[in-house]
Amino acid sequence: SIVVALATPVDDITVELAKITGLNPRQVMGFGGDLDTNRLRVVLAERSLPTKPCYAIGEHGRRAVSVYPNEEQYDEVSTRVRRYLSDITHMAGPPMNAATSKLLAMLIDSIAHGSSQTHAICCLHPRYGWLTWPCKVGKTGVIEHLAIEGQFGPKAKSALRDLVAKRSRASQLTRVARQDEQRAVARENTVFLAVDCQKDFASQGGAKCPPGRERVTRFITRTLLPAIRDKYPLVEILSDDRLPRACESEEYCIPGTWGYESVIPRAQVRSTWLKAMYNPFWTRSNIGLADTTTSEPYLDEEGFRTWCESVFGLPAQAKKIIVFGLTLDCCVLNTLIALHFLGYKNIEVLEQAVDTIDVSDNNRHQLLTGTVLTKYAQGITWEQFNSLYLATHEFPRARL
Repeated sequence: SIVVALATPVDDITVELAKITGLNPRQVMGFGGDLDTNRLRVVLAERSLPTKPCYAIGEHGRRAVSVYPNEEQYDEVSTRVRRYLSDITHMAGPPMNAATSKLLAMLIDSIAHGSSQTHAICCLHPRYGWLTWPCKVGKTGVIEHLAIEGQFGPKAKSALRDLVAKRSRASQLTRVARQDEQRAVARENTVFLAVDCQKDFASQGGAKCPPGRERVTRFITRTLLPAIRDKYPLVEILSDDRLPRACESEEYCIPGTWGYESVIPRAQVRSTWLKAMYNPFWTRSNIGLADTTTSEPYLDEEGFRTWCESVFGLPAQAKKIIVFGLTLDCCVLNTLIALHFLGYKNIEVLEQAVDTIDVSDNNRHQLLTGTVLTKYAQGITWEQFNSLYLATHEFPRARL
């Protein structure tokens, strides 16, 4: 299929149509350059100047670039071409569009019959990007971009150079604006969940912090947390791993101690859930309270469900959850299973911000790409997250 854009501003609309349809760029074109070229011939004829070869390129309408031999009276000719439609409207009222109809019919005929006629259309030029340019057109769309650069005079060259620069800047600004809009939407619909980022697990000297863990902790505290501060909500799950706990003989993350503290600043955490086992369904009496006696852990599925609904929303309308913390093959995995059981399916795990019990990059990568974990979440790298959710110039590459 061939798509021809007609509406104004045709050059910009053609670009958007190409993006929306996903068609080969040769199958998408914008009509308007033929009109400007026809107007250029009329203006040249009025001044008894040669009318062939001549082309109106660049953009349809007020930013058309006139190309013709010798460039006599260039400024007057160029201005007249650009103002042609407004001058007609001013003198005679709304145009009847007879020329538009005839030239459009000729373009459609070239496509339908594959006659390979030359038309000035908006197209994707291999050197200049999307702009109006003379091309041979046939059944497959754009067949060939005419090599007319040798016909450019100095003024046409300068005008085209300025136009291409403006379109490039405008395209970049549009792209940035669109990315910013997408990121703004993402920020409204994404929550970060930290699991067991406590000093006993994450900091040197912690009861359960093996050598090498500081790489991940450093990434969390120096790269991730500054990047999402004031941009994304952050909630946290902490462990109260005092005894008694079934099948456990060692206690750690004891409330009131240094090891119980989180490496995440309290001011950055919006809400906290306290658990007593690997799975967040489990709680206990006096959980999180220092200098108190506590019970064996017991199930509180409804309590965890209520907390999830308060921070993520109901499962059917839930926000995206991006999980990080310690460790991927234990408490993080159990948290993912619990969330999946409650119906939360839109979950990602930030690869550089999780670790395994044995501090193995290879095991971490295998878990993130293996069949078990991918049932509950998808892995995402820092580079992917930075591109999708943050302005790429704002924050450094992942530091491990």
